[in-house]
Amino acid sequence: LPYSRDAIDDASARLMAALVADAQARSDLSRARLKDLSDAITLWTHQIKTPIAAADMLLQNLGDAPAGAPLEATRSELSEQLFRITGYVDMALQVVRVESGSDLSLTRQPIDPILCRSIRSTAKSFIRRNIRMDYTPCLGQAVTDSKWLSFVVEQILSNALKYTASGGGVRIFPEKSAADGTLTIVIADTGIGIAPADLPRIFDKGFTGFNGRSKNKATGLGLYLCKTTCDRLGHTLAVTSTPGKGTQVRLTLALNTPCYE
Repeated sequence: LPYSRDAIDDASARLMAALVADAQARSDLSRARLKDLSDAITLWTHQIKTPIAAADMLLQNLGDAPAGAPLEATRSELSEQLFRITGYVDMALQVVRVESGSDLSLTRQPIDPILCRSIRSTAKSFIRRNIRMDYTPCLGQAVTDSKWLSFVVEQILSNALKYTASGGGVRIFPEKSAADGTLTIVIADTGIGIAPADLPRIFDKGFTGFNGRSKNKATGLGLYLCKTTCDRLGHTLAVTSTPGKGTQVRLTLALNTPCYE
């Protein structure tokens, strides 16, 4: 720009500089979000290949099986791989929802039916893996999005299924409602637990921790998306764990939040 000749030119130059800086900041933010989305899709694509390959192998073995051979075990394993694929697809959809925020619809609604639907969606996997589910109704209404909250609960249950051995159990129960009008839902498992050194980073994007690396089961996206989703909903998420004894996830919802539609 030419040198300023008066106060008007000075003001115009400052305004244009501010606009350029704002445009640059928006461009940098857009590039960062695009990179995050690209990284998430790359990681997701790598992870979903495993259950697809396993299902394909099972189908090939099914074709080679002699007539009259028992097929129940193969059907059960195929169902398990399809369950995993469905979970990864839901995760990909939630990445898009969280990034755009356009799918969020907050209404006051009872929490118990949302939890029951999430439990039913994972029930077959609990049965196949011989993991007990104990559910205590969580009464009360809160302002939330049922689709987004279901995603959070199902991701937590999916983690419990991954790291709880056959014969173990998962409990869902409400802690006593607080005087400040909140309801805390506890999802506790008897799994292998989380190492104390990993706990501070479990909500970081891409962090898999010792358990995820040793078992090659983690994407590093599940808990990150749960935390991001809860932040968008106005809920809080906290995790405590004891290695070898299990993990407790506490999901806290405000019961008296005003709702504007």
